[in-house]
Amino acid sequence: MDLRAARLARREQGRDRFQRAARGERHSAAHRQSSRPILGSVDVDARPRTRSPIAVQDRSTRFFGTDFSFEDLEERDVDQFDYALLGEQGIEGALCWKIQSIPKQAKTSQYTKSVVYVRKDNYAFARIESYVKDLMVRRLEYSNIVNIHGIWTARALTMSDIRRGSTTRLTLDKIEYNAPLTQDRFTLQSLRNR
Repeated sequence: MDLRAARLARREQGRDRFQRAARGERHSAAHRQSSRPILGSVDVDARPRTRSPIAVQDRSTRFFGTDFSFEDLEERDVDQFDYALLGEQGIEGALCWKIQSIPKQAKTSQYTKSVVYVRKDNYAFARIESYVKDLMVRRLEYSNIVNIHGIWTARALTMSDIRRGSTTRLTLDKIEYNAPLTQDRFTLQSLRNR
């Protein structure tokens, strides 16, 4: 559970870059993330605790049997997509920009396009609809949006797999941004013990 919450919290933090791109603003190279073919790591049950990288081809795999895929949980690199403003639409009483994002040629994705709804009042995500060709396959709904340390954050995320007719609800109970970290947390021994 902690891994999912951490990934989604990082994704929420990275939304600022996406929102700037949606508004047509450029961001400096200092804010860009490298586009590495490895998404992150997942704890694997083994005698010495190790971490295994998630390969690009596994990004469409379901995250531990949920309706989320590993790709759904990764941070979006805004430079890997082309965007078009499709208009405005209200979602749960909030007016949103409706933005289509299509992966660029170099970007590998299980989706051919996504339609992202960004709230106009606080720039938080309201919904993401993911498509394969012209068929919507997944819908991610953001709800219970609150301001935590100046960052608008959804405390509940509901992923619906349209093809399977199933849903997964992720609730974030404890969220802390910009938490102070001490040097001793980054020793080899400390990282092995986590």
